[in-house]
Amino acid sequence: MSTADILQEFQEDGIVAAIENNLFEIWALLGKIPSIQLEQRHDFIRFISGLASPLCNSVFRASIQNGNVDQEVEAVLDPFKARNLPMFWWTGPATQPADLAKTLEAHGLSRADSAPGMAMDLSLLQEPKWPSEFTIKRVDSPEMLHDWSGPMRRSFEMPDFVIEFFNEAFTYLGFDEDFPYQNYVGYWKGESVACSSCFLGAGVAGIYNVGTLEQARGQGIGTTLTAYPLLQARKKGFRLGILHASEMGYPIYLTMGFKEYCRVNAYLWQPDDGVAKP
Repeated sequence: MSTADILQEFQEDGIVAAIENNLFEIWALLGKIPSIQLEQRHDFIRFISGLASPLCNSVFRASIQNGNVDQEVEAVLDPFKARNLPMFWWTGPATQPADLAKTLEAHGLSRADSAPGMAMDLSLLQEPKWPSEFTIKRVDSPEMLHDWSGPMRRSFEMPDFVIEFFNEAFTYLGFDEDFPYQNYVGYWKGESVACSSCFLGAGVAGIYNVGTLEQARGQGIGTTLTAYPLLQARKKGFRLGILHASEMGYPIYLTMGFKEYCRVNAYLWQPDDGVAKP
């Protein structure tokens, strides 16, 4: 991303669009992996991994404005249903029609998550107070990716096969320090206990996957792993940081200076038997 692409103006509609688009650009990036079926259309983007986890199958950036909405939704869902693949359909401020959620629910989807979309001016971000005996490293090798994936799996209670998918994806994409997506590991007393990720896209710096193992909580580690990648992004000229907050992280992000601008929702469809088909 060139300096010219960095979001410079902080109008609310531009911030809201960046909060959504940063997330969507991540899935488009992961769509470069050979095993992924990525279909990018003017009215939606469909991401199919073939794995039996909704975290790995998605529909996003839906803008269904013509024709029969029920028929269009069913057509979008067909490839997932045909293969019994659980999936998430992401909605947000840009979703069209605005009441698409009602149609999704009528087709068997249920709201699984509603995350506050938050943003802050990075010029206001302060250096965090680092906990004692704590260090952060950028993931730059498959070995360090293993250190990242341990806290990631345990913090978010992810199945092993999902972690393996992300490990293979990030290994395929590489560990170049100029790559727009970076993972970070937090080490406390020599042990990997925390993780986070940062994606530079849609003109902003997006923070994801902030997790701290239970034995290391209460030390300010999550705050540090949120702030550190954003400070690196600020050095590159980025002016706005965004994230999609968890319930646990929300009050911490408010303290850091983040403000809520919108909601991004995930609607879940899953087959009755849960058995994926090839």
